[in-house]
Amino acid sequence: MWSVGCIFAELLNMLKENAPYYTDRSPLFPGKACYPLSPPRGEEKVPYKNINDFPHSSEDQLDKIFQIIGTPDEKDYDFITDQKAIKYIKSFSHKDRKNFKQVFKYLTPEAEDFLTRTLIFNPNNRISIDDAVRHPLFDSVRDKSVEMEMKPINIELDNLSIEEIKELFKKELQFYQDHKPNFN
Repeated sequence: MWSVGCIFAELLNMLKENAPYYTDRSPLFPGKACYPLSPPRGEEKVPYKNINDFPHSSEDQLDKIFQIIGTPDEKDYDFITDQKAIKYIKSFSHKDRKNFKQVFKYLTPEAEDFLTRTLIFNPNNRISIDDAVRHPLFDSVRDKSVEMEMKPINIELDNLSIEEIKELFKKELQFYQDHKPNFN
């Protein structure tokens, strides 16, 4: 759902009301690096300062994210199992969540609510895919008569050959091909 929220935000940024000129358009979180997974290199190097034994920069991906969604609270760490990762996140200075109206000049209440519910740090607190599909943002484009309930796929892959896995995927895809809605 995080990716859906990011893509939706970038589509909003394509609206002339939000970005009058194509040069005004940019990613929502335009970071250049993210310690420790993608440290800056070459020309991307930006000045880092050391905070609580961690390098920090205003160009850091997490810093860009926290400038919009705010820094997480203690209750938002429950899904993180690595204590060093928690310590790193805690090393960021406190930032309040921005109202998306501050980020986008033109934003309907439904679009604002959708962004607010998808772009949440803790994945356990984000809107579910089922609730997202039923969100009022999509009321004008939904056709409930052609919607079908998706069933979860639970496949134990450890003891299967590549050919068996391919066959299972073909079977699953064929099911949805056979049951696709007719839009005529």
